[in-house]
Amino acid sequence: PPSLLNQEVPDVAVYIKAEGTGGLYFDIKEENKENDYFYGKFDLYGMLRLDAQVKQNVGTIVATGKTAELPKDTNQTMSIATDLKVGYFIDNFDVSAGVEDVKITTMSDNKAKGGELIYKVDPMITVHGKYTTDLLGFKLEPFIGVHKRTQYSFTDGIYAGADLGFYTWGDRLGIRARGMIDTSYLLLSPMLKLWLMHLDYSIRLPTKAKIDGMKISAIHGLNFRLFF
Repeated sequence: PPSLLNQEVPDVAVYIKAEGTGGLYFDIKEENKENDYFYGKFDLYGMLRLDAQVKQNVGTIVATGKTAELPKDTNQTMSIATDLKVGYFIDNFDVSAGVEDVKITTMSDNKAKGGELIYKVDPMITVHGKYTTDLLGFKLEPFIGVHKRTQYSFTDGIYAGADLGFYTWGDRLGIRARGMIDTSYLLLSPMLKLWLMHLDYSIRLPTKAKIDGMKISAIHGLNFRLFF
């Protein structure tokens, strides 16, 4: 009804992202050491990313019966990027630091027709520590860490939690349950690992009523990954 346009009604915002990567991935580890060693990772890859965001007022949708449409031209961008990581393992303790999504150059884009990416390729700094032990035949891994991008501070990226899982066939098959808390959400996530496939569901329950003045609700996620 037209009267709805004069009331305070929420906006509907939908964000969609598609991303694919392919390239060279190198894992490095000190040889002939099992309980005390340094390790690292170096990745060099191409990243194809496109995204879109649609925002519309619920009152407008009800009054007109029309919803906003996704753009006809995508903003797909191909970049060359790298990940770097170094870590140290000793007696079931594992501490690592790294930087991910470091863009080296842009190979191609569609800015002329589709515009720029909403969320650009932005480096993320990570520091992560965990301890691995056995619990009634299951692998228990409590962890703590922090991550940082330019959009938020280090304090916003602090998190802690634990993984509880059971694995076999050299960790190729297994199940895992994760519980994690950060400054805004409590995350619960079961995962199924079948060699070349990972399937996991997650729910993020807010620990705050509002963020930046906006009321927040639970976030559900489903990830399906194939490895070749």
